[in-house]
Amino acid sequence: MDFKTTLEWWRKTEREFVKFMLAKYPVEKVEFAPDREFKDRDVKLTINWREVTYEVKRDYKSQETGNIALEVRCNNKPSGILASKADFIIFCLDENEFYFQKRWELLYRLYTFNKRLTTWGDGDRSEMFLIDKTLLPLLFNKL
Repeated sequence: MDFKTTLEWWRKTEREFVKFMLAKYPVEKVEFAPDREFKDRDVKLTINWREVTYEVKRDYKSQETGNIALEVRCNNKPSGILASKADFIIFCLDENEFYFQKRWELLYRLYTFNKRLTTWGDGDRSEMFLIDKTLLPLLFNKL
């Protein structure tokens, strides 16, 4: 899959998340990271006068593999959830099913429980945790 298609999928997932949040919470302001310039978060929402930042993730192959992949390094540099500075990591299973966790708590759980860390993707340049989808409730809270 080419980068342009992948980027569109990411943006679609971010829009789905915002649509979900607008329907459930009193969101006052929405700010997307313009043209991927902010590498520290994907979406910033103002809810009850408080700014909250989110890193939104989705694994489109999870329906086939039964796993979700959460990237932490690429080219031996922090990336994905490790590089993000967002308050929360959001994981999307489908358009109406979202899970959340504080970023630091998710990283703590991943490294403490020693889930399967593997090298894969981007020509084997990415390190990621592969997690059985059935374990999702142990790492995240349903939104």
